Amino acid sequence: MGSDVARTRELARQFAVPHAGTGPGDLAGRVDAVIVGDRHGALHREHAVPHLVAGLPVFVDKPPACSVADAEAMLEAAAKSGAPLLSGSALRWQADTAVLESRMRGLQGPLEVSAFGTWYPDRRRLGGGRHGLLR
Repeated sequence: MGSDVARTRELARQFAVPHAGTGPGDLAGRVDAVIVGDRHGALHREHAVPHLVAGLPVFVDKPPACSVADAEAMLEAAAKSGAPLLSGSALRWQADTAVLESRMRGLQGPLEVSAFGTWYPDRRRLGGGRHGLLR
């Protein structure tokens, strides 16, 4: 799902996604849970709340919100519907993270690796951050 219709269609074609929408309402009745991972945390509220109101479990990539009001709105929607609301870094599920973790096995002592950069296939797009992997 994305607000850039042409890009959304291209990514859907590229990754064989059978249905791609441009707003949260386009997913109604088609999914059992939602992952919100927008380019900017300020968009998380508008994409998470409709699904929480509908009672769907929602995982929000970090940062969960860019304002207290947005965070409170998501928490309130989850509390009213009883829907689970979780947040964290989606980096742990990336294939490169698994490769890195396998390479770290067998090394001595506590290790910390910091990853920087964008997580989008098109690196010209906004997005990026610092993620720490601690073992």
